Formats: sequence, C-alpha cells, structure tokens
Amino acid sequence: MTSQPDTPLGGVWAGLTGQHHVIGELAEAAAGHGMSQSWLITGPAGSGRSVVALAFAADLERETHTGCGHCSGCEAVLARVHADL
Repeated sequence: MTSQPDTPLGGVWAGLTGQHHVIGELAEAAAGHGMSQSWLITGPAGSGRSVVALAFAADLERETHTGCGHCSGCEAVLARVHADL
C-alpha cells in the first residue's frame, strides 16, 4: 500500500475525492511553490475539472491560511461572485 502525501482535504478542497496528488500539487502552487502563469485542467466529462478549478481559484484568493474555505476571499470564489474569478 502506498501512503498518500499530506494534503489539505478540508476547506476548499473538501469537494474532491480520490485526488490527493492533484490537491497536493495545486495547494503547493497556490502557496507560492512552483506556480506557473497558467494551468490546463483536463479530464473526461464528470471527472471533476470544474470542482478542481474552483477549489484552486479559491485557494489562490484566500485571505488566511491555505484553502480555509471560510475567509471572504474563499467564500466569494466558491459563491462565484469574486471579481477576479
């Protein structure tokens, strides 16, 4: 059995299941480690692309610790009303 890396499974990432590697990489990028100027999120229909993109955007706009889901930045993105979304 392989161990999963520590990832923020709560907050904005709570809607993702079975995506530990994706969460880890995007959370690291949002924290300022390895950020690129663009990200291409692909996958078949029903794979959760929109959920991943929305969680990543919320993590990028957070005002507190990584991906809390409760600060005004996270809440605005998750409600799809943030000006930068």
